[in-house]
Amino acid sequence: MKFLKTIALFLFVINSFSQDQKNDTILLNSFLNQTSYSNKKTQLFKRILVSNSSTKTTEEWIHFFNKEETKNKNNFFELFYIVQCKSMLYIHVEAYEKSNDILYSFYYKYKNVANKDKLCSILNTLSNNYIKLNKNSELLLINKEQLGICPKISKLYELYSKIGLVDLAIKNYKNTNPYKGNDTDFNTGKNQNNIGVFYKRDKKYDSAFYYFDKSLNILEKLKQKGTVENKEKLNFWIGLVKGNLGECYLEFKNYDKALELFSNEEKEARIWFEIKKWIYEDDYYRNIATCFLNTGKLDLAKKYIDSLFLKKNTLYYTKLKSDYFDITKKYDSAHYYNKLFLNKSDSIEKQNKQELNNIILKLIDFQEELVTQELEIEEHDKLHHRELIVILFILIFLITLIAILVILIYKKSNQKGIIEKQNESINSSLLEKNVLLGELHHRVKNNFQIMISILNLQLQKLKNNEFKTTFQYSINRVTTIARIHDKLLKSKSLSEIGTKDYIESIIDDLKIIYNSLDAIDIRINVDSKIFIFIDQTQALGLIINELITNSNKYAFTRKTNNLIQLNIVEKEGIIHFDYLDNGVGFDLDNINKKNSIGLTLIQRLVNQLGTEANINSKKGMRITFSFKNKLNF
Repeated sequence: MKFLKTIALFLFVINSFSQDQKNDTILLNSFLNQTSYSNKKTQLFKRILVSNSSTKTTEEWIHFFNKEETKNKNNFFELFYIVQCKSMLYIHVEAYEKSNDILYSFYYKYKNVANKDKLCSILNTLSNNYIKLNKNSELLLINKEQLGICPKISKLYELYSKIGLVDLAIKNYKNTNPYKGNDTDFNTGKNQNNIGVFYKRDKKYDSAFYYFDKSLNILEKLKQKGTVENKEKLNFWIGLVKGNLGECYLEFKNYDKALELFSNEEKEARIWFEIKKWIYEDDYYRNIATCFLNTGKLDLAKKYIDSLFLKKNTLYYTKLKSDYFDITKKYDSAHYYNKLFLNKSDSIEKQNKQELNNIILKLIDFQEELVTQELEIEEHDKLHHRELIVILFILIFLITLIAILVILIYKKSNQKGIIEKQNESINSSLLEKNVLLGELHHRVKNNFQIMISILNLQLQKLKNNEFKTTFQYSINRVTTIARIHDKLLKSKSLSEIGTKDYIESIIDDLKIIYNSLDAIDIRINVDSKIFIFIDQTQALGLIINELITNSNKYAFTRKTNNLIQLNIVEKEGIIHFDYLDNGVGFDLDNINKKNSIGLTLIQRLVNQLGTEANINSKKGMRITFSFKNKLNF
């Protein structure tokens, strides 16, 4: 009986295989029998790729299409679809660079003769390829091309998202992928997921979870209805969204739920990609290993961690390996792998920061070009509109004077609308540029904070007190410079900050470092209305940092009645600076001979302000100088 069942099953498999081969042959013959490379024939080839129906290899297809190109070399319409088929073939085997090469070659050869729809189609494919290749500079160049030909599909959202501007990313994404919030079709489900990805990149997991959950509900309802043609694609997307939800649960520390979702994602991804590389496989191994580590399943965790080693993903591997040894209390091994991870992550972070800064600067230039182009378009429209008005005015004048009056009123009203629209466009672009500049200052501030943290860690390792003191002075100077960017982020202007507020923040920082300053009466007399140029503010902050640090260390030998007084006033655009302490004073000539770093730095900074300092150090120490406020000249 078992033997008969086995025979029946074997015959069923053979029959199914034979039926699949028959269907594949019909589809292939249908494609080959089409006489023209119309959109219909291109769609047939796409179906062949999606269903893996062809018995031809990639090399055989390329040879076939090369012959087709030669045959149709004088027919642009046919060539366009032949190139599309070749591009789809390369994309199918994930050879995105080769796809881009043939698309670029075709685009620049026929750019001046092809219609906009064809050019936009090529640019859209190039844009998608560069997104998959994660090549941001090239993506920006494609966006510039799209700006001149088909501005509505320019995909700036990927660039905005990667530099942390999630709101601008979502705004641009919705402009290029319009949908109604209540739609329940497949594209809406995809769009909800993609918006969730933007929030996830920005580590706003609550918002990300909301959109992923909406996406999953839409896609699962479609699956229940059974109205989607490509069920495997729908199942893949359901698995993909579940994987994204799994990462949210991972952040919420719900590891059991995350494991369930990741397992479902892997199941559908393996089916969809079959023998091809699953592009998110490394992320899956990292996530699943993290879940097993946190649920005590260390043997399973080790299996997936070692898989990352085989895939040569050293960043994920060293981090998880460190966590694994830390949990198993093998602290020497944990320290070793943590050190490897920090070295690798520092290298990647440095590279990413450099790339992000370049993108930000390029985006600023791009926004300026966008404003210029919009102004040119508006100006051209206004000129064309005026010509029509003049012609219309002449025609109507021959009929009736009343018609002239109506046209003039219409003209005035329409010009007002154009001006308002132009102003809105300019204001919107300038706002985005200011956001980018603010983001640049924010990143500079963060870089300073990282530098200060590293210096503080190094300070703790120093044993020599003299070295520690000198090192602390350097940290103080970096902190003073970093404070500029902190104040800029809170200021209404990106070129000036309040002098009094900045000085008070420097003194507060010094009091945290030196407890001895609490015993000193520090009197600050600075007008809150004084605003000076940012470069001058920075120099002034460094001078005050040096003076207070030196007074704290050298000036006071008694425990009471110690005074530091700082006066800064502005008269007719001139800033007058007066600092004094009632300490023991010092021999200025002797200090100069020893080449004091602090005093030398003060003198150079004062020189940068375009002036000279008067120093009196006989009874206590007093330094005065004056300089022009650049904001008033």
